[in-house]
Amino acid sequence: MLTNPDLKEPIDIIEDMGVIMIGWGVALEERGEMRRIFGVVNPANEAWQTSVDHICHHVGIGQLVFGLLIEICLAIVRLPARIIDTGDFDEHVVGVSIFFMIVGAFILLRHIYALARSMADPARKGRAAVSR
Repeated sequence: MLTNPDLKEPIDIIEDMGVIMIGWGVALEERGEMRRIFGVVNPANEAWQTSVDHICHHVGIGQLVFGLLIEICLAIVRLPARIIDTGDFDEHVVGVSIFFMIVGAFILLRHIYALARSMADPARKGRAAVSR
């Protein structure tokens, strides 16, 4: 992005990542409801599954919000200058969207860690939680 003044390709890539984050966020946020819809509720481990649903809900909201912030930044860059003139700040606005993507990646890494911890420790299966 720094060596090529044409932002079309980086914007397309970042936009696609934003869409993926939004979709993944919605799926995570609604994990519990999807389990009920598809009939994969198992009373034997429901307490643990419910706590995992809780973790997924919070992470899903984060992914959804940061994915939408990415899309907002890119929409600002793509709007005609007569509506919002970003002038020479296009690269900075795209940089902000990259920052939001990095924050989303960090949230996912924390999510992976929390899920791995809850799976590795059988005693935690009844109370999976993200350390805040």
